[in-house]
Amino acid sequence: MQDELLERIDAYLDEVPRRGPVRAEPIGPFTLFVTEGPGWPYYARPTIGATGFSEEDALRVRERQRELGIVETFE
Repeated sequence: MQDELLERIDAYLDEVPRRGPVRAEPIGPFTLFVTEGPGWPYYARPTIGATGFSEEDALRVRERQRELGIVETFE
């Protein structure tokens, strides 16, 4: 039951940004959601099914966030 709940929460956090004017950029084991135009700034989060990540993976995401001039946040 708890695993199902966690899977539903994970799916929700991946789905919600995709409902708006948002571009999803895969970066290693992360997905970076980039708001296009006005709207809520979203985050980077582990891609569904990803099983691990390294410090280098997280640094690549932060570098891309800086390139785009967006807030460096992870969910």
